[in-house]
Amino acid sequence: MPANPPSRTAPVSLRAQLLGPVRLAVQDREIPDQAWPRRNARALLLLLLASPGNRLSRDRITDLLWPDVSPESALTALRVSLHALRRVLEPGLKVGRDSAYVQSRATIISIRPDVELWIDVVEFESALSEAATTPVVRPSKLREALALYGGDLLADDLDAEWTVARRERLRQAWRRAALDLAELERGRGPLASVPVLERLLATDPADEGAHRALMRAFVAAGRRGEALLQYARCVAALLDELDAVPDAETEALVAEIRSTSRFQSTPMTSTGPAQAFDNLPAPPTPLLGRDRELQTLQDLLLDPRIRLVTVTGPGGIGKTRLALEAAQQAVGDVADGVCFVSLAAIRDPQLVLPAVARALDVDEISGPMTLEILSQALRGREVLLVLDNFEQVIGAATDVGALLASCSKLTVLATSRQPLGLRGEHVVAAPPLAVPRMGARASRDHLRASSVTRYAAVALFAERARAVQPGFVLTDADAAVVISLCARLDGLPLAIELAAARCRHLAPAELLSLLERRLPLLTDGARDLPERQRTLWDAVAWSHDLLGSEEQVLFCRLSVFVGGFSLEAASSVCTASGDVASGVWALADKSMLQREDGLDSGSSRFRMLETIREFAMMKLDASGEEDTIRGRHADFFLKVVEKAEPRLHQKDQISWLDRLEAEHDNMRAALGWTCERRDADTALGISGALSEFWRMGGYLEEGKAWLARPYPSGRYTVSATGLVPEGSRDSCAGPG
Repeated sequence: MPANPPSRTAPVSLRAQLLGPVRLAVQDREIPDQAWPRRNARALLLLLLASPGNRLSRDRITDLLWPDVSPESALTALRVSLHALRRVLEPGLKVGRDSAYVQSRATIISIRPDVELWIDVVEFESALSEAATTPVVRPSKLREALALYGGDLLADDLDAEWTVARRERLRQAWRRAALDLAELERGRGPLASVPVLERLLATDPADEGAHRALMRAFVAAGRRGEALLQYARCVAALLDELDAVPDAETEALVAEIRSTSRFQSTPMTSTGPAQAFDNLPAPPTPLLGRDRELQTLQDLLLDPRIRLVTVTGPGGIGKTRLALEAAQQAVGDVADGVCFVSLAAIRDPQLVLPAVARALDVDEISGPMTLEILSQALRGREVLLVLDNFEQVIGAATDVGALLASCSKLTVLATSRQPLGLRGEHVVAAPPLAVPRMGARASRDHLRASSVTRYAAVALFAERARAVQPGFVLTDADAAVVISLCARLDGLPLAIELAAARCRHLAPAELLSLLERRLPLLTDGARDLPERQRTLWDAVAWSHDLLGSEEQVLFCRLSVFVGGFSLEAASSVCTASGDVASGVWALADKSMLQREDGLDSGSSRFRMLETIREFAMMKLDASGEEDTIRGRHADFFLKVVEKAEPRLHQKDQISWLDRLEAEHDNMRAALGWTCERRDADTALGISGALSEFWRMGGYLEEGKAWLARPYPSGRYTVSATGLVPEGSRDSCAGPG
């Protein structure tokens, strides 16, 4: 049988959307994200697709994808990734056959030249090139380019260092195209360019050129008032983002708009009744980094079919602030107004409806008639009711459901650390704020203050630090420190605000050095915060105290896992009187755990935010169970690595490498604990079984360091099968 496939009579097809969220397709088959057994295989394909000529040398590939491992380990990783890539593109490819898509030569790896490729980046750049060289097609080619730009290059893989410079070039090309098209469109249909200009501002709120283009578009459409409102937005954005004021060109434009009498503003009118509800508290600070969640909430709140929306998340994540902003934006779209009800001081579920009645200015009532009287007051009225801090009165959820059932135009927006559990409920989880990922070889430009402040966590830290220390300026020298600080705080807004308050007396580097124990340091929050949010400890303790007794026990035991865990691991390590899997799901519902996609379809992994895990570890230590639970943890992962070791050279090698990679932090925790306990047998069992994984994954130096701990002499050799300690088990055991 010939080694190579027969020649093809027609080219094959490979489509790649790299601008924005990545989408890949072979022929008519889309490749879902979960189809990749290894992320490195996907990264290899993306690198080839984004490179000129779709070809790169092996050395260049290993340099870009595995910059921090030895050449031998990098080549091993490349070989494994190349194998996985071929398998994803051609599931039926037989061993020994050449791929129809990827060509591997001695020094070069490439997409085969006869593959019919469609890559949006190539089409985008081609359209811009035609727009620049052929004036007659310039508007149509600019529109074509803008339609192709679905977002930043590899938007779902922003930590890939090799994309940083190219991503910025493409973003700037998109910006110039948008501004050029806005200028061309102004005379023919000025508002046609508004959506793309608003996209520019969503990406960079301080883009003064985009603000000016929008102002000109509104003026050309006879909407002078909106042009002046856009100027106000420009002033606020420049102040918030850059601590700057508009430049001379912008000021000249607004002066011209104000002095031009021929443009008339359309007066604003209210469609609601004269006595619409409006008791929303004024937010004390601007909201940062919640554009996506706000848009989701707006879409839900404006959908007449959706009546109950709940914002969930752990304590300190900013649920109330997010809900207030969403409610404020909805004010003009709700005929009878918005009513805010704080439930923070209420513990008895029976007092919830009376609190709602007082907020709605209904006669103060209590008892069985409350629901009926409230229903009469709200029936036929279009009202958005904001119920804040619902978690401690979750028993009142049925009353809220009954109120919704009797008032067809009522919408409820709740904040809670767990869903209300009612039919028709839509849950929006508030995630941590975005933090830049800082690789070992992050580019200097990537770590400039002007770049990192685009991330919400860093921007929040800088803004709150300026509030307590007006002279505070985030410098390029401090950027990496502040990134590390925000990452250590899990992007948790409350934690970041409490840390920034310390900048009155501490420099960022000093603050970072003190953050090894977060909870005792982060105290003394603002006096107008609820008492439970004045320290990070109180915020987490509040959530902990709302758990049932069995949930509290499980919560503490789960703190032994580092970097996440599977249900199988939790059930083995955290055996309790109740069902562990059900307990894990309950803790996830109450925002004490974060759910993540597992390695295989249908599986789940969970993790604790590190600030919450620190609290749980303190509770575990106080319980007297720590040694028992850590021992179970070490035993479980010893069995995992012993089971995995022989599989690393079998046909399911890739899946076991992925599993070990996912559990690597747990292996490290188990090794650290067994070494501290002088349990050389368990430590040696784990490190010995992991040696092949360390070799294949590029962790040889780390592996040597671990082997040196249970073997104090540090004598080992690197063989073809892994790291092998010299001497016998008995003669090399650690000191007792």
